[in-house]
Amino acid sequence: MSLIPVLTIDGPSGVGKGTVARIMAQKLGWHLLDSGAIYRAFALAVDARNTDVTDESALEEVANNLDLAFKTEAGSELVSVYLDGQDVSKVLRTEQTGEMA
Repeated sequence: MSLIPVLTIDGPSGVGKGTVARIMAQKLGWHLLDSGAIYRAFALAVDARNTDVTDESALEEVANNLDLAFKTEAGSELVSVYLDGQDVSKVLRTEQTGEMA
């Protein structure tokens, strides 16, 4: 079994972590998982369902039923993020969504 290399980049939002990760993934020929998009999509789902953010079991329920998909359009390197079948790629990058995450 071969190991899959993993690189994590942590830091505050808006400082370029995603840009650095994309460049590194391209140069190294690695796949990229945008974990920030996952956090933000989860925050959107919690908000859309009016979930009490202090209720751990309710948050767990949202996480367990999260309908999240990452799709690459043919001939493009851009990845679109779908939550509950809706493209939320642009909404994910708003300041409001970042604050919710």
